[in-house]
Amino acid sequence: MNTDTTTDTTVTVSEYFSVETMSPYGLIKTVNKILADLQIDKTLPGPMGYTYCKKGYIPTIDDAKKVVHRDDAIEWTEKYLAKLVTKITTVTEETVEVEMTEPLPIEV
Repeated sequence: MNTDTTTDTTVTVSEYFSVETMSPYGLIKTVNKILADLQIDKTLPGPMGYTYCKKGYIPTIDDAKKVVHRDDAIEWTEKYLAKLVTKITTVTEETVEVEMTEPLPIEV
């Protein structure tokens, strides 16, 4: 009986973001697509993007906090996925690979 539940899936985050700017809702919908492609059983609520922008977690390029630049969306998504994958790996010992556009700094 095979009890191995390891998932080896790699995605390139930047390939999911094809437009220069997007709404916070659009960003979260894209993150949900990435989560589905990584076979992670988690869905973020779309309005959460607006909350995260309002609180400054996701940078915006307008005063109304309703437009996210592609580069900021990629950076936030990579950080979010890195934290989520670490949490999943710690809890379930599954391995999910995420290809980053740049290495993330490790704080000690």
